[in-house]
Amino acid sequence: MGGPAFPTSRVPIGSKLLYFRQMASITVSVPDDLASQIRAQQQQLPKILELGLRALNAGGQSGFDGAADVLELLAALPAPEEIRLSARRTACRLV
Repeated sequence: MGGPAFPTSRVPIGSKLLYFRQMASITVSVPDDLASQIRAQQQQLPKILELGLRALNAGGQSGFDGAADVLELLAALPAPEEIRLSARRTACRLV
């Protein structure tokens, strides 16, 4: 329960224990335009795939529609008087 939930290797470093995520290699065929986008983000590809799969898996769950917009708005740290909540559309906006 104390370690990560994904396959890892543990390496003791002094009094700390470092976890390294095990990686697998896969080969996929994608259109050329997508391949160029992937090459540009090569270092981010594992995270991109993880987030994309999470979004696909959550596709049927509509309970959080619009949450990303609200979180993006709140990430800007607006003053309370700058926020207006529309109950009809359940949306937030800055004034």
